[in-house]
Amino acid sequence: MHRRTRLWGAFIVTPILLGAQCSVTGANGGLEAAPANFDEARQEWTAAGIDDYTFVLQRSCFCAGGVEPVRIVVRDGVAVSYTVVPTGRPLATEYREWYPTIDGLFEVVEDALANADAVAVVYHTQRGFPVRIDIDWVERAIDDEIRYDVVAFQTD
Repeated sequence: MHRRTRLWGAFIVTPILLGAQCSVTGANGGLEAAPANFDEARQEWTAAGIDDYTFVLQRSCFCAGGVEPVRIVVRDGVAVSYTVVPTGRPLATEYREWYPTIDGLFEVVEDALANADAVAVVYHTQRGFPVRIDIDWVERAIDDEIRYDVVAFQTD
């Protein structure tokens, strides 16, 4: 139980350390829509002009494989390296599409806003990128939810 408490603490503290603000949006899942937050966040990210960066992305879902935290190195807006954090080994090629760049995370949010039942997004307050994305694709479906957490970010 102590380990579980530490993990929940990390999920709560990480967005705070990254300078996050919350925006909750949804199609018809009972969540209030805040489309201006998505647009403003994307504009902030674009205006920052950051093309070279490294970040760690954690995916959480009921899916086979591809749920380890992965360090992604991006150069000129293109991912050039994927490293599984716990092992230090390269991420298997077949899982790389599951770990988007920051621009790719915006595409995930945009697709979810158009197609998912409910979406909750936390944006970085200074740079605008999504820090946490929670998606429930189908309201009454089981195990269709997915979550993305940016747990570390640095410009290079």
